[in-house]
Amino acid sequence: MKLTFTENAIQRLEKLGMIEDLSLHMSTIYGCGGPDSSMFTIRAYDAENLNYDTFLDSNFGKIKATEDSLQQLDEDNIIDFNDSSFSFVLKSNRGLLNPHMNYENMKLKD
Repeated sequence: MKLTFTENAIQRLEKLGMIEDLSLHMSTIYGCGGPDSSMFTIRAYDAENLNYDTFLDSNFGKIKATEDSLQQLDEDNIIDFNDSSFSFVLKSNRGLLNPHMNYENMKLKD
């Protein structure tokens, strides 16, 4: 399984200071029970979260994830940044997986 960040996404992550300890965090949308009831969030400085049990290879380094969240992804996945909506976009050969992907800098959560 592969994750590719577009140049635009990399530039935005760098501007946001989100360059270390990246993870693909999956959160569940409560009240929904279908296969689309989960959404991914890009997190930086997420070193203290012990739930991650695998890594995705990417062109921006290794990205932490949970093994069970990988079933939501395809073999080839792309994270882009949409300048007009000011949001990250997760897509694959199936199409859009998350058109407005959240991002969190966990360093700023303290």
